[in-house]
Amino acid sequence: ELKDAFDGLDLVVKWKQPMLVKDGAFILGFSVSKKHFSVSPDKYALDQFRKELEESGYAVKKMLFSIDFSQEINKDLLKKIIAFNIEDRKGSETFWRAR
Repeated sequence: ELKDAFDGLDLVVKWKQPMLVKDGAFILGFSVSKKHFSVSPDKYALDQFRKELEESGYAVKKMLFSIDFSQEINKDLLKKIIAFNIEDRKGSETFWRAR
């Protein structure tokens, strides 16, 4: 659903983790553990949305945030983060953000 909301967004697997990529640039990554899954938009984007993520009840760490399987997923917030990263990474010539 998230991938389909944005033109040209690809779902790839790198380093054994699913990631959303646009024009060769990292947009968002996912990983799964026993009680939650983690979302990694990278530190710069994470810092932009830290307050909203915390208000959604997510555990925010240095480079990712975690969503317990028992929590509701704030899809609108995830879409905002993806849109932010797509716009910010537009024209990027590297996979990872240079900042």
